[in-house]
Amino acid sequence: MNSLRRHHPDQPLPPAPDRRQMDRLVPVLAPFRRVTQPKMLGVDRIPHRPVLFAGNHTRYAFLDLPFMMSELWTRRRIVVRALGEHAHYSIPVWRDLLTMAGMVRGTRENVRALMGDGQTSWCSRAVPARCSRGAGRIIG
Repeated sequence: MNSLRRHHPDQPLPPAPDRRQMDRLVPVLAPFRRVTQPKMLGVDRIPHRPVLFAGNHTRYAFLDLPFMMSELWTRRRIVVRALGEHAHYSIPVWRDLLTMAGMVRGTRENVRALMGDGQTSWCSRAVPARCSRGAGRIIG
């Protein structure tokens, strides 16, 4: 087991963004929202328990995830934690920025830790197979 790639149960996950950070995200995205006009349907059908969202379009993750985080926070006060590809962690300033935004490494251990802690998470198409094997029912 590569200790740089896995979450160990004896090490806490990085903290989730707090209310103040989430409240700042909404106005930061406002100009982009006006240009792209994203739509998020079915927010009212998301269960009141932790879920794992799986995104379809890896190349659009930089757009999809921030808008989804903003929308879920605004409408339901749900904080979404991203499960990141390990490659993100090889870039010093980038990894720190993503970690501050609540991202954790995309591992089965981290999915279990987040779900066990009652946290909702999101992964791109590249991460689900690595995270879902043996994790039980993880969507919906």
